[in-house]
Amino acid sequence: MANPSPPETRLSARTLTTLPAILTSLSEIEALESSLSSSLSNLVASQQPIIDSLTRLQSLVPHVEELTLDANLLADKVGGTAQTAQRVGGKVRVLDEEMRRVKDASERVAAVTELKLSLADLHSSIEAQDWETATRHCARAMAVPPEIIKGPFAESVVPTADLPLPPSETLQEAREKLLRIFRVEFGKASQARDSANTSRFFKLFPAIGWEKEGLEAYSGFVVDLVRGRATVSGKSSSPLYYITTLTSLFESIALIVDQHQPVVEKYYGSGKMLSVVARLLQECDRVVGGLIESWEEERQMQRKVQDIQNPYFPALVPQTQRRGAQVSEDDGPDPREIDKVLTEVAGLVGRWALFRRFLTDRLKEEHESAPQSPDGTVTEDEVDKTTEAKLEPTSTEPESSTSPEVELIESTGCRSMMAQLISTYYIPLEKWYLRSVIDKAHRVSAPDSSEPPQTTTPDDVFYILKLVISRLLTTGSVDCVERMTQVITGILEKDLAGVIRRKMEDIYSPSAQNARGNAAQREKTERENRNAFIIQLNDLDISSAHMETLIKNVLASPQIQQNFLETDVAPTQEHVSSMLKLTTKFQSVLK
Repeated sequence: MANPSPPETRLSARTLTTLPAILTSLSEIEALESSLSSSLSNLVASQQPIIDSLTRLQSLVPHVEELTLDANLLADKVGGTAQTAQRVGGKVRVLDEEMRRVKDASERVAAVTELKLSLADLHSSIEAQDWETATRHCARAMAVPPEIIKGPFAESVVPTADLPLPPSETLQEAREKLLRIFRVEFGKASQARDSANTSRFFKLFPAIGWEKEGLEAYSGFVVDLVRGRATVSGKSSSPLYYITTLTSLFESIALIVDQHQPVVEKYYGSGKMLSVVARLLQECDRVVGGLIESWEEERQMQRKVQDIQNPYFPALVPQTQRRGAQVSEDDGPDPREIDKVLTEVAGLVGRWALFRRFLTDRLKEEHESAPQSPDGTVTEDEVDKTTEAKLEPTSTEPESSTSPEVELIESTGCRSMMAQLISTYYIPLEKWYLRSVIDKAHRVSAPDSSEPPQTTTPDDVFYILKLVISRLLTTGSVDCVERMTQVITGILEKDLAGVIRRKMEDIYSPSAQNARGNAAQREKTERENRNAFIIQLNDLDISSAHMETLIKNVLASPQIQQNFLETDVAPTQEHVSSMLKLTTKFQSVLK
């Protein structure tokens, strides 16, 4: 709808003095009139829908009033019902609370009655010396919640003329009395080697809450079995005497673990054998300590170590130093004697490695296995307690990077003593032995008839090196392998490749070139020098090939998997593979 122009825009009639102005003003007025007429027409046309809407709204007023009345009536009814429900619900809650209190009181009375009967039956069973029945009644009494046992109601109802003390004290006295009896009877059975009674009393300890004490008694029993093992016959001078003795000790402990682990797991739950093994390892530390001391004295190990402190290997030193040396080649220990001692040390350490591997595998299986239920002599309540005790660590504690069995074995005195054997005797003696072999190989080196021309040095050295590495792997010690591979690498680089390099340099040294004769002699000398130089080059090339073949054969053999823990196999292979860099060293000398 067009809006009319404001009155201010029109000219006043008094100002219209000319005809064109009058006509213009008249046209504007007519246009305004037309606009107003159009607006009025539109307004009249839009009034009817509004009237119709108002009419419809007026027709809805009775219906709305009727709905309002119905809603008010419904609200009155619901309000009354809600008040009634609230009153009824409150009474129901009060009734539920009263029923709960009655139920609690009934259960408390039943528990106190059960406690009273259990203590009375327990007292009667102890007097009758029926230990299995006494154990069951004691377990029944212990199943009563502690707050009920120590509550005022139980303390006023349970005591009798025969049992006047409060129930908590009566129960504790009975448990302690049973503990003393079980210890005595278990000790008698173990001393008499009565396996039936030993197992009979052993399984009663955990049922009355003396699990730790039962394991301690059982540990003492198995330690006595170790101490009572048959001694090894033979003379201590025999090279196998100490290895056989140590093997006998470890085998007896391994047999005990293998036979007794199911018994401990059955009555005490999975993982409980660890404490028994800890006690066995303490006894093992004591025996092994004495055995090593005897071995050191018998083999005069301190003297052998002192004898190799200032070694002299004439073939491994330059010619100038060799001539000035005052030490005889025959001085020092006998390599054959050192070889025997090294085999013995590796045997001792290797037996410990195998025993360590056995314990780790068995205890790891036990730690990861599910708990086993005991037989009918132990109550179901005790089975639940044992199962819960076993499951708690794995369900609430995060998995540790180091398992308990590994921590136990690594903390033993045996491990420290074997590590001491390695660092004090094995590595120094093996280093001396390998250098002495290389020295002798250089000194007795002779041309070989094979093609290409070479000397006997590489074959002699790598034959012994193969035995040395094989002996090294029998130790089952990753630390020993790591240190010895570094030692072997250094020795071969210096005493094998280094000496061959020096021989090659000596062939064409200025002093060797100064010795000249006639033309025929010079030609012969040149030909001999050239052949000698080629032989040394071939020795280096063959040494590189021997080293590569030896390491590959060692890695392909099952020796590492047989002697090392599963977690130690990869590091051991890595250390052994590190010696392959010697091939690069040998090749660099060739260039």
